[in-house]
Amino acid sequence: MRTFAAQTRTAGLADPTKRPPPVTIGALIRDGMKMEVHCRKCAKYALLDPADIGITISTPVPSLAGRFRCTRCGSKETEARPHY
Repeated sequence: MRTFAAQTRTAGLADPTKRPPPVTIGALIRDGMKMEVHCRKCAKYALLDPADIGITISTPVPSLAGRFRCTRCGSKETEARPHY
């Protein structure tokens, strides 16, 4: 019985309809937060001020993946996320 209950709880967490919407550039600016940009090739990361990058405030932060270029290796295999 315990195993079944644990599986039920875990399955509910993976349901995409129950996830909160992605954080937007505007939410980061409003809350005074930075944005992390990570390179998937060389693992370099940088903290950026979202107000300085000139992207529309309604843009979801995860959608910025691949829009930055790594200054160490030149790769565009990047991902963006809020810096908590």
